[in-house]
Amino acid sequence: EGDTDANGALSFSNLLLGKYTVIETSTQEGYVIDTAETDVEIAYNEQIVELEFTNTPIKGNLEITKKALNEDVYLSGAGYHLFDASGSQIAEGYTDTWGKLSFKDLPYGSYSYQEFKAPAGFLLDEKVYEFSITNMNEVVSHTRENARRSGTIEVKKRNADGGSLPGAAYTLEYSVDEGSTWKPVFYRGPSGDDVVPGGCTTEGLSNGQVFTDNYGNVKFTGLRADGKTIYRLTETVAPEGYSLIAGSLYVGTLPVEITGEAADSETVDGVTYCYTLYVTATDDPIFRIPETGGAGFAWLPLFMGFMSMPYIYIKRKDESET
Repeated sequence: EGDTDANGALSFSNLLLGKYTVIETSTQEGYVIDTAETDVEIAYNEQIVELEFTNTPIKGNLEITKKALNEDVYLSGAGYHLFDASGSQIAEGYTDTWGKLSFKDLPYGSYSYQEFKAPAGFLLDEKVYEFSITNMNEVVSHTRENARRSGTIEVKKRNADGGSLPGAAYTLEYSVDEGSTWKPVFYRGPSGDDVVPGGCTTEGLSNGQVFTDNYGNVKFTGLRADGKTIYRLTETVAPEGYSLIAGSLYVGTLPVEITGEAADSETVDGVTYCYTLYVTATDDPIFRIPETGGAGFAWLPLFMGFMSMPYIYIKRKDESET
């Protein structure tokens, strides 16, 4: 019995004539043992029999499956960096249409990976995950989930001079069947990652309705922003001395497509979307939508579907105002 030296060599000397069997019993860490039994024969004096054995390096794969948190929805476009045991980046990749990403032929050892780009519409998972390749052709399978980015609709009630008007109430409804039926949004708790259709984290919500604060403001937070759930915002209680704004202040989905940049936005394939919609309701009959970060206004009627900017000014003439 013996071990190979630094050059991978091992000699058995002074063997008597006869038949022998050579068996590898251990190998260097990270390699596969050659389990084949090799028969040799020493047939004459001072005979030298040379044998060569090859050990295959252990390699394996990492397979990441990306899903939406608490949903059977697979997410493409999630970007991951792969690091070796020293923390050096050795690869990167993105999940495909089926939410899959594979790093193949990884040598024996320890690794870690981290998401650097979240799928569109989802929050970044910044946690570092560790794993090891220890067996030949091993497939390490991990399923990782991302929480959805939630949306916000912020309403400001103002008078003709821009002053705050407290005492108004607004009702937000949602539809998941393209507007065929509507239900009031419901309170889903103060926080949490489970952004369900119709859920809202605004405290004081009652049958979809919330009153403005002392500054004439109200926010509907924690909304599902999946581009499919449609929202309908309506003024349901007017401040004292004012009449209700007729019709809907907004009918559409979240996020909204914008030009320029905003604090709560992301850009996907060259298109920028904002997850917060700002609505200012005053007393002029014209609907107008300002261009983000620019001068002037685009004058448009209110319509269903994506609004072109994150700011909506709803103005009407209030005949009851004295």
